[in-house]
Amino acid sequence: MKILLMTTSSTIAGTEKNVLSLAVFLKSLGHDPELLTFEGDGSLNAEFVERSIPAHLLDIKRKPLSLLGLGRFLKNGRYGIVHSFLFHANILSRVFAPAGVLLINSYRSEDKWKRWYHYLIERITIKRTDAITVNFPADALFLKKHGIKTSVYIPNGTTLKERVLPPRRPFTVALIGRFHKVKGHRELIEAYASVKGLFGARDIRFVFRGKGPLKRSIEELIKREPQQPFFLEPFTENERELYSGISAVICVSRYEGFPNTLLESAAYGIPALSFRAGAAAEIILDGTTGFLVDDFRGLFVKIALLYDNEELFGRMCRAAHEHAKKEFSSDRVNDRYRSLYRTHCKGGEV
Repeated sequence: MKILLMTTSSTIAGTEKNVLSLAVFLKSLGHDPELLTFEGDGSLNAEFVERSIPAHLLDIKRKPLSLLGLGRFLKNGRYGIVHSFLFHANILSRVFAPAGVLLINSYRSEDKWKRWYHYLIERITIKRTDAITVNFPADALFLKKHGIKTSVYIPNGTTLKERVLPPRRPFTVALIGRFHKVKGHRELIEAYASVKGLFGARDIRFVFRGKGPLKRSIEELIKREPQQPFFLEPFTENERELYSGISAVICVSRYEGFPNTLLESAAYGIPALSFRAGAAAEIILDGTTGFLVDDFRGLFVKIALLYDNEELFGRMCRAAHEHAKKEFSSDRVNDRYRSLYRTHCKGGEV
């Protein structure tokens, strides 16, 4: 069966990693997956092509008129299933997918940037959708409040990984992800200044690894406070290298969807500490695989606890790895998508 996976961006982040994993899984079952993206640097498309999976890019930001050909593209593709991810791809799939095609829409966060008219568009077009998925339960409640009923919860997945041995000294705490105002880099640095005496002589350092529009301003902020233990480190697309040399991962976002860094770090056996944002409570078993905290002071207290307690640190490393393996393996997650397709598909076996 031909299955088109549509996602808004061709730049690889958490959603795009899962789309790629799903495509590889579907191909292994003998299906013919394809990719369609609408903006970005094209790195996701390149990953698909490298795996001999067709990938298409309609760059509607640079060439908005290319959108006029979307309906013809979807019709000529003769797809049995169109599965879209993220708001813009979801709306476009509903507008342009031909009748008779199984249409699945996947939501990845609460999208608090949306205005009233976004939800109006959602409600007008939602009737075309055969099934909706969310990647954390709270998102289903959020969408329901706006008149959008959901079908099923399917979390993000991650490939099974060999455990790394996180270093104990120096104790390196990493914030990995985009340099964006919602991610909390600036707030973390400012909060540390108010409680830095809490760490005393402990050898604790914070590193930022990522890309994004605010990277330069965060770099300048760090330079103004050279005595503070904050460091910018190079970002790499090599996932194992990205998580190497890290004792713990933190998430201090104002809001989140399904923070993939918490999941990926757990898969490597690295404990995580996070604010209670998005799916953090689904990924972290509080007190077992990491800690959920309510504010920066609570975050710093738990970091100090992990630093001081070697037995607790080791136990959390092992528990994080086992939890990711049991609950969030890519095969497990992708098989749930396959079950969803089977439930709704009228045109044959999936």
